[in-house]
Amino acid sequence: MKIIVAYGSALAALNKKISEIKKDFDPLSVKEINFEEIGLAKLLIELASMDLFSEKRLVIVEDVDESLDINQLDIDDSLTLILKFSKKPSSKILMNKKIQVIQINEEKEITIFPLLNMLSEKNPKAMDEFEILLKEVNCQYILTMLFYMLRRLILNPKNTSSFIFKKIEQQKRNFPLEKLKFFYHQILITDYKIKQGLIEERLALQSLIWKFLA
Repeated sequence: MKIIVAYGSALAALNKKISEIKKDFDPLSVKEINFEEIGLAKLLIELASMDLFSEKRLVIVEDVDESLDINQLDIDDSLTLILKFSKKPSSKILMNKKIQVIQINEEKEITIFPLLNMLSEKNPKAMDEFEILLKEVNCQYILTMLFYMLRRLILNPKNTSSFIFKKIEQQKRNFPLEKLKFFYHQILITDYKIKQGLIEERLALQSLIWKFLA
């Protein structure tokens, strides 16, 4: 059993770190869920479920409430649990001896948001931005941030400025719900093919980005 508490002001760099952890797991044994959407009771049920096809699992929980009592999380040795907080969690959580802490602040930030904005706006310059970004980050990180982009288009971010809110609303016009579902599925397929060695990473991501721009 491993519990990792992840937080920090550098969202992109934090997601990159988590994506590096994901590479150690079979993609079919990785699950990402939102604490605000399912609550504690359903989270406990999810953690107790067994994976019949893999000896180890990874569950990533976003938007964790800091009132969560980590001692309630009775999980088996095959599970790695990442609790991702939007802000610094309470000292009670950070002092818990069961956890490992990942904290990344702004000085380590990597700018991927220009690429995400270009894709959301169907800007053809996104491919050039992708080639530049690929020199700095790995493919798994880019896939993780593409998931982030889709979630941002589906769920209205909390505590965001009116400027950002308006921008996201404009971007949504390019991606109706059926399109978002399609791209979510395409990212999963791309991730699986890369990890199974069925396609070269750069080629897989180039193909995916062209689909976003089409």
